[in-house]
Amino acid sequence: ENIFIEGDNLEVLKILQKTYHNSIKMIYIDPPYNKDKDFVYPDKWSEGLSSYLKYSKLVDEEGNITSSSAEDKNVKAGRKHSRWLTMMYPRLFLAKNLLAENGMIFISIDNDEVKNLQAICDEIFGEENFIEQIIWKKRYGGGAKEKYLVTLQEYVLVYAKNKSELNEIFIPLTEDSIKRYYKQKDEKFEVRGPYRTHPLEAGKAMDERKNLIYPITAPDGKEVYPVRQWLWGEERALEALKNNELEFIKGKNGWSIHTKQYLKDENGKIREGKAFSIIDDVYTQHGTNEMIEIFGNAKVFSYPKPTLFLEQLLNIGNSKDNIILDFFAGSGSMANAIVNLNQKDNGQRKSISIQLPEHLDKKEQKDAIQFLNSIQKPTNIAEITKERIRRAGQKIKEENPDSNVDIGFKVFKLSESNFKQWDDTLSSKEQLQQAFDFYKDNVKEGANQLDMLYEVILAKGLSLNAKVTQKEVGGKNMFLVNSDGVELLACFEDEISEGALDAVIELRPIYFICLDSSFKSGSALKTNSVLRFRDADILFETV
Repeated sequence: ENIFIEGDNLEVLKILQKTYHNSIKMIYIDPPYNKDKDFVYPDKWSEGLSSYLKYSKLVDEEGNITSSSAEDKNVKAGRKHSRWLTMMYPRLFLAKNLLAENGMIFISIDNDEVKNLQAICDEIFGEENFIEQIIWKKRYGGGAKEKYLVTLQEYVLVYAKNKSELNEIFIPLTEDSIKRYYKQKDEKFEVRGPYRTHPLEAGKAMDERKNLIYPITAPDGKEVYPVRQWLWGEERALEALKNNELEFIKGKNGWSIHTKQYLKDENGKIREGKAFSIIDDVYTQHGTNEMIEIFGNAKVFSYPKPTLFLEQLLNIGNSKDNIILDFFAGSGSMANAIVNLNQKDNGQRKSISIQLPEHLDKKEQKDAIQFLNSIQKPTNIAEITKERIRRAGQKIKEENPDSNVDIGFKVFKLSESNFKQWDDTLSSKEQLQQAFDFYKDNVKEGANQLDMLYEVILAKGLSLNAKVTQKEVGGKNMFLVNSDGVELLACFEDEISEGALDAVIELRPIYFICLDSSFKSGSALKTNSVLRFRDADILFETV
C-alpha cells in the first residue's frame, strides 16, 4: 500500500532514517516558494531578525544600528533567503540519506530561489551529481499585469545521489511522437511496427574517419559513396542492407541512404527515447482542471502541479516498481500521478506522502474550509491531501472497473512516543525513588497496542508497509509482522503468561518483543524466558 504521514516533515524524515536509509529510488518535492512570508514549519533553531542583523554587520555587538539601511524594510526582508534556505537545508540533507545510491531527487522551484537552491544542492549532493535544470513552460502566455517580461517558466532541479551509479536514462515515447514520426511500414511491420528514417551520411560534427568511406550498392546497381563519410562501419551497413534495413531515396543529385529505426525491437518491445530539458506540453491550467474534476472547485487548492507534468518526471526517475517520496505533498498531485501512471503502464510504484496539518487561512482559503466542513473533516491542508488521494483512486476504479492498480493507502500521524521517557534532570533521592515507581510501567496512559506496534516497527527499521496480522497466541493478543522475510511477533498485553511464551516458542518467529512491565509474576519468569528463547534461536527483547 501507499503511505501518508501527517506531521512536520523534518521530524518525520528523522524517524524514517532507520527504515528507509539508502533505499528510496526517487524523491520529488514541491516546497513552498519563497514569497517573503513566514514559514509554518516550526524549526526551533531558526534564527530571528536580530541574529541576521548581527552577522550581516547591520548592528554592532551591543545591538546598535550601524547602517541606515538596516531600518529599510526591504533590507530587513533580505533575510528571507536565509530563512527559506535554513528551512530547506536540513530537509535536503536528510533526504540525501534516504536516497538509494542510484536514486534521484527532483525539486520544483521558481525564479526567486532557483540559484540559491542550486547552491545548497551542490553542497549537499555535490556539483558532480547535478543532472539537469528542467525548464517547465507552465502557461501559454498572458501577463498583462507583468511590469517587465512575462514569466512563463518554473524549474525542476535534478540531482543524483551518486551519478556514477545511474544507468542511461530512457523514457517511454509519447503517443504523439509515435504518430508524428513512425509512419512508414515494410514487411517487418507485424513484429517491429512502423519505422522512421535517419540519414546514414555523417554530419560535420563527427571527427573524420577514413574507414567510414566505402561504397554501398543502390537498387539500380550503382555504387553510392558518402559526401564526407558514413555514420556506420562497412560491416554494420552491409548487414543492414542485407536485412532490408536501409532505405534509398533518389533525388536530383543521385541516391541518398537512410537507416530504418523501427518502433519495436526484434522481441516486440517498444523503443524508448530521451527526455528533453524543456517540458512545454502541459500547463498549470491542467492542474486546475484536475482539481475541478476531483472537488468541483478550483479554489480548494491553489496552483496544484498537473499530474501529466509529474508523470514525465516519474518516467525520467525510472521508478516503475520503486518507492517515491514526496515530503511536501501539498494537494497530493504526486500520489495522484503515481496511481495514474501505474494504471497506464502496469507499474508497481508506491508513494510515501508527508504533509504538515497546516491550518487554512479563513480569508484566503475559505473555499477549502467550506469544502472540508461539508465532509466533516478538520480544516487543514493534510485533510485536502488525503481526500485528493482517496478521490483520485476512486476515479480510476470507476473508469477502469477491472483495474488491479493499488489505490489504498495507510495513514499515520506524527505523535509523541507511547512510552514514558526518562527524565535525566532528576537528582535527589526522593525524586529518583518517585521516578522508579512511576517508570515500573513505562507505557503512557491511553496508549493503544497498534500505536505501540508501529513505534516498534520503526525502531527495528522495518517497513511501514509490512504485513501485519493480529492473532491470538496462548490466549494473548499478539501481532505478527512480516517485512521482506523478517518475522516479528509482538505482544503488548499488560501481563504475559508462561503458557503464552510457550506458544510463541512453538511458532518460531525471528523476533519476539513484549512489554517489560508484562512480567507481573516476577523476574524469574523473564530470566527463564531469556534462556529459553536463546535456546530456540529467537531474538527476544522487552520494551
